[in-house]
Amino acid sequence: MYYTYCVLRFVWVPGNISHIAVHDVTPAEAEAAFAAEDFRTGPAEQKGRHVASATLAGRVLQLVYAKSGPGEVYVITAHWVLAKRRKPR
Repeated sequence: MYYTYCVLRFVWVPGNISHIAVHDVTPAEAEAAFAAEDFRTGPAEQKGRHVASATLAGRVLQLVYAKSGPGEVYVITAHWVLAKRRKPR
């Protein structure tokens, strides 16, 4: 089962910006994933963390995020999934 979530604001601080940059992901790409047609997210896992994925420009982006308030999302990490690591849908 997949869920939708209306994001009104992304919480960006130096810590999460620099962390996703290590994985070659920009805040704009992470935000675009939430608007992607194939965006998928599941229920909260440990400590309220969600895992999501979306395709941007033919590449799959996987994200881990937490809801930080009503309509607010804090991206914990994001990375591009290599083709050989993708699971078939």
